[in-house]
Amino acid sequence: MATRRKSMSIAEEDAFLHTFDELMEEIAEFSTYKDMEETIEWLRRAVNYNVPGGKQIRGRGVVAAYRALVDEPDTEALKECYILGWCIEIFHACFLISSDIIDNSETRRGRACWYLVDKIGDLAINDAFLLSSVMDIFLDRYFISKPYYSDLIKLFHDVHLKTSFGQCMDIQCSKKQSLGEFTMDQYRKIVKYKTCYLSFFLPVASAMILAGKTEKDDWKSMEAVVIELGLLFQIQDDFLDCFGNAKVTGKIGTDITENKCSWLIVKAFEQANENQKSILKENYGRGKESSPANEKRCREIYESLSLPNEYNKLEEACYKSICDKISKLSPKIPSIIFSETADVIYHRNK
Repeated sequence: MATRRKSMSIAEEDAFLHTFDELMEEIAEFSTYKDMEETIEWLRRAVNYNVPGGKQIRGRGVVAAYRALVDEPDTEALKECYILGWCIEIFHACFLISSDIIDNSETRRGRACWYLVDKIGDLAINDAFLLSSVMDIFLDRYFISKPYYSDLIKLFHDVHLKTSFGQCMDIQCSKKQSLGEFTMDQYRKIVKYKTCYLSFFLPVASAMILAGKTEKDDWKSMEAVVIELGLLFQIQDDFLDCFGNAKVTGKIGTDITENKCSWLIVKAFEQANENQKSILKENYGRGKESSPANEKRCREIYESLSLPNEYNKLEEACYKSICDKISKLSPKIPSIIFSETADVIYHRNK
């Protein structure tokens, strides 16, 4: 379910959602591929299943940021924001499809992961490529005539590479045998590239390009804040993966099973005694051999180390730190762009 943003009117939210329906119709009418009706219908199904069902903080973030940057934006400019927002949601879905396969995830947004639907299996990998191609087509179709087009495409390419680096680091790290190799520095680097740029930097940077706000100093200040937002968001994700209610989060956690370098395991190994470390080594990251009992033992160690309580304190501290950074931003960068996002994710349970 999408997250409500106060800076967007109900009419704008409706227009944003309607734009997705319009883009779906455009896919159905791709005139260049008239001999590919069956495949086009498959593509529409893949897009419709994987793109619109999430929190939409990325897509709506483009609209909210642009509205804060531009006084009284016209209908055409807002329409471009809606389209760009959905391009980012499609972009994000590409990575979710592949991540679910790699992580052996079972559910996403309250239903089966795409690769598990109707035994789609590895074909879902190609579907991720198809979604990426659709995003490229929409970016070309709607923005190629704009003076900022090259800057926008360069931004998307840069974020694509950085996010792929983050995914690569995450996968490589999960293959390490020793939990002692997981460090907080390593964790922060993975989060920065895997989460921060796509989910928090790209929406704001895209809106700034559309609004003609391209001063380097402003971008550096903005980047510092969104990196902090992304770190908080990922720490929340890690906690919810282990302690969240799957009926609320919409997904069954896999971090313990898949040997992920999560905030919880890094903190646990920093604080655990030798006996607790031994238990974690025996039960963490067992992959297909993992059982509910293994996961339970890891959770028990987390709880014995008071990590849920430490998480609550850290969330408060991160939120205050983000608010402090926001208060020190240049007046040229409206603080609501970031404060609203911080409020949206603060104390989230899914």
